[in-house]
Amino acid sequence: MNAVPASIKAASEPQVNLLPPEVEARRARGRQKGFIAFAFVAFLAVLGFAVYWFSAQEAAAQEELTKAVKEGEALQAQIDDYQYVVDLEAELQNARNARTYVGSTEFAFARIISDVNNALPTGTRIETMSWKITSIATDTPEALDPLAVPDIGEVVIRGVMTTYVTGAALEEALNSVPGLARARIVSEQRQEGEGGSVTYVFEGSARVTALAFSGRFGSVWLEVDMVYRAVNAVEERLAEASDALEAAREVGTAEALSEAQAAYDLAKADSGQVLALYQFALDLEEEIASLQEAAAYGVAGTDEALLMAIAEYDEARQVLGVLAAAVNAWDEEAGNVTTVEARIAAAEAYVTRCEEGVTAAEAAVAAGEEGADEALAEVETMLMKAEYGLAIEQSFLVAAEEAEAATREALDGALLTAAALAPVDESAGGDES
Repeated sequence: MNAVPASIKAASEPQVNLLPPEVEARRARGRQKGFIAFAFVAFLAVLGFAVYWFSAQEAAAQEELTKAVKEGEALQAQIDDYQYVVDLEAELQNARNARTYVGSTEFAFARIISDVNNALPTGTRIETMSWKITSIATDTPEALDPLAVPDIGEVVIRGVMTTYVTGAALEEALNSVPGLARARIVSEQRQEGEGGSVTYVFEGSARVTALAFSGRFGSVWLEVDMVYRAVNAVEERLAEASDALEAAREVGTAEALSEAQAAYDLAKADSGQVLALYQFALDLEEEIASLQEAAAYGVAGTDEALLMAIAEYDEARQVLGVLAAAVNAWDEEAGNVTTVEARIAAAEAYVTRCEEGVTAAEAAVAAGEEGADEALAEVETMLMKAEYGLAIEQSFLVAAEEAEAATREALDGALLTAAALAPVDESAGGDES
């Protein structure tokens, strides 16, 4: 029983440590040794686990490396089996490069001659054209005068006009032909033929530029030559149809106005469709450039959009190439029809003059004039030759019209394909009325 009163609040247990300090020190050292031993054992356990874990990881990595090496060797063996494909691709690319080079230096004689005939004024025909083209393989470049402009050769032209045209106008017409430049008409001579017909013979030359090369197997040629020529062709046709419509309005006949309006509507539809597809391709080029820039900055979703735009652009280029070729073929044949029609008009005028000469000669024979019989025989021969020439030109016209109809049919098919890819916005612009 505790004798100390509770009010004193004294401890219930003795508060005096009677153990000697040595005993307490031994106990403390024992506790420290135990903790150190536990820590050391724990360290060894962690170290052993770490060594085991890293060893396991290294073994797994080594196993994966061995597996990857074996797979790589197997793939390389498969690649070696298809090495002939790589060799064929190299040969194919070399053939393409050779074809592109040959095409890039191929002189487009047929196109230049056709363009010259179409550019010259009505009633003008070419009699001779001679060429001197520099060969990049064999010809030594000539020393150029400081003011000379480099070119690839020269063409000399001799032609006949039924109606006089100034040399300046002829030079301007020749300079408008892609591939010809700096034309010079050196002479124009008036000649009187049988029956009093008058013609004008001209001679001149023009320098030939690199645009005269066809480059028909190059990708740039498709865009620069075919497409640009097609765009220019349809725009020129539309301008001509517009002028013809204005002229028909001045004439005032319902038939002439109806024909001119139909021709204008057709030219407008052709021009609108070609320009629509051309602009569609240009817009796709800009879209692809923007998407490529966005993809470079890592914008999400641009990769898929870029692939779709490129696929659409490739399709547009293919359709545009077919359409441009169809336009140019039709324009060439239509130009041939116009040229033959102009020759027929000149031949008919010549026949009329010959008929007038025959009438005059018959009147002279009836009047008993001296030498009238010989004159009549001569003009009748001229009339026979003129009528024969007219018949020949009319046969040419039939063939030209058939060729024009065939190319027009091909063009209509190409226009339908183009319309499906790039429809014309009918709300843009207005009809000429």
